[in-house]
Amino acid sequence: MKVIIWIKEEDILTNKISEWHTTKPKRSGKWVQVIISQHEFVTLLDTPNFNDVEDMLNIDPDEMDMI
Repeated sequence: MKVIIWIKEEDILTNKISEWHTTKPKRSGKWVQVIISQHEFVTLLDTPNFNDVEDMLNIDPDEMDMI
């Protein structure tokens, strides 16, 4: 199985994915679509992004029931 994701163009040059999306982001910057293996996708899911961790720390207590 292959998975299609969108990554920043500069991540290709650095060979390190800093941010990724499953749909094309509407953010500024150059985004490219790449195909990765299922194993690579699971690795991305298992590797927390610093911004994701920061967002998790700022969760509203009322939203905790939804998690």
